[in-house]
Amino acid sequence: METYNAHFAEVVIDGDVLILTRKNIGKNEVRRIPLAAVTDVRFTPAKMLSPTLLQLVLNDEPPADLGQNEPNTVVFTKSKKHTEALERLHARLQAVVEHNRQAGGGPVAYDAPRPSPSQQMKEANRRFVDSFERLGQEQAAKEQREREQADAVIHEELTAAGITPTPSLVSLGGLPEFRMLLQALRPGESVLHATLAVFRENALRVVLTESRLILVDKDLFTSQLNDFPLTAIVTTNLEENWLTDVLTLRLHSGESIDLHAIDEGPAFAAALRDAIHQANKPQVQEIPVGQQDVLDQLAKLGDLHKAGILTDEEFAAKKAELLSRL
Repeated sequence: METYNAHFAEVVIDGDVLILTRKNIGKNEVRRIPLAAVTDVRFTPAKMLSPTLLQLVLNDEPPADLGQNEPNTVVFTKSKKHTEALERLHARLQAVVEHNRQAGGGPVAYDAPRPSPSQQMKEANRRFVDSFERLGQEQAAKEQREREQADAVIHEELTAAGITPTPSLVSLGGLPEFRMLLQALRPGESVLHATLAVFRENALRVVLTESRLILVDKDLFTSQLNDFPLTAIVTTNLEENWLTDVLTLRLHSGESIDLHAIDEGPAFAAALRDAIHQANKPQVQEIPVGQQDVLDQLAKLGDLHKAGILTDEEFAAKKAELLSRL
């Protein structure tokens, strides 16, 4: 058995095992390292204000920084006792390294150093962060599943109501809001576009049909639905900036409606303008087929009269006959 004393440490070579003991206050740390695991020795001689450092390289692993607190490093002071121990240990380990290089072989298991308090704290923090991230991922996955289930129900209810479940409409989310909207829709009324906005400091759903603009406002405590006929809207103005889009509507009554933070502002504003244009088109009354034939005959009768083919009396009699059919 060979013993080498170092600064707050002791190295003992017992047969084919190196025993490294670090003398700490309260409890020593003892590690057993097979000599076959020692593949190199790093050495830094003492300087004016620093001791000599000897570091073991194990299994050709990338060596750590050659510092006094590194677990595979042994510190020797400039005292005569430590100097003699260092020289003997260095020579002994050099012989071990040479022997291991000639013998070859793979990595050899050895006692890992006990983590320092700071390392233990880092590991605990890492485990906490990993656990927190895992919980966050599980919560996100749960919320995603709930959203998909709610979207499926919304899709089914919209389809049953005869409303095309467009992505912009389904993405608004919230079964209570959709059920309020379904109850408010008139027979045959269809949804053209839907989005989100802030109106009078309340976040709500904005739904455009071919005849109305509907604001669906529902939270835990209140439920309110406002609608504005498209024929009552005089002008629309979309103010775009890098923070938020604001859509302003002016009504015939002089009232102004400001929709702040409106999603898909340009697309929704364009759809609203087109719907207003269609709603304000004059309605042309369709003439029944039989009446249309009579009108066509009256037009031809007038052409014959102008051409002199029919006399005034003939024209008047035939005209009276045709008019009686209307």
